[in-house]
Amino acid sequence: MQETRETRTEKRAKTFGKPIIRISRERLVNLLLEEEKRGANFIQLFSRTTPAMRKTGNSFFGQVEKVAETNCQINWFYDNAVNNQREREKIFFEFTPQPRTWGNHIFNPFIGRNSKTIIEHTNKKEQYNQYVQMRTLSVQEVHYEWIENGQALTETETEQLKSFMPERKKSQTQNTEKEIRVNDYKVESIEMMSMNNVSYVIH
Repeated sequence: MQETRETRTEKRAKTFGKPIIRISRERLVNLLLEEEKRGANFIQLFSRTTPAMRKTGNSFFGQVEKVAETNCQINWFYDNAVNNQREREKIFFEFTPQPRTWGNHIFNPFIGRNSKTIIEHTNKKEQYNQYVQMRTLSVQEVHYEWIENGQALTETETEQLKSFMPERKKSQTQNTEKEIRVNDYKVESIEMMSMNNVSYVIH
């Protein structure tokens, strides 16, 4: 019998030797909102997303998913992080972030103001989604899997896939050598999160 994604995720969680708690996506959002009372924190994130790629002549389109393990920071101030990096690089003029081009930070009742972490967005198809805004510190592992059977792509298939993927562009506004990377993860894409010495398995 083929293992489900949930089974594989829980098996992986057990390898970290931390307490495991299964939570819903709704509970994940509430947990992250409540965490904002405590300030910045570091997490280990396990996500499954649809990689951006060109469609024309691409046999991988709609057939594969990106599986990643990433070290991130939550509840942080983007402008402060960029300005601190500028100071380290001897760039002595203040950074002012551009307004978001999509989505809104939701109200956080735990702190009585808008959340730094949770963003909501309704797209042109009237589909509502929530996202978790994080600072990406390091990417520990990335691979790609076939949606149909969960099998990892071979090295050759991965190289072919990457030929259809656009090159990631560095921020044009930070003006720093080392980029402060910001990523918005759709809540549905998060499979597991390790925070405060607990592994949360999302279902």
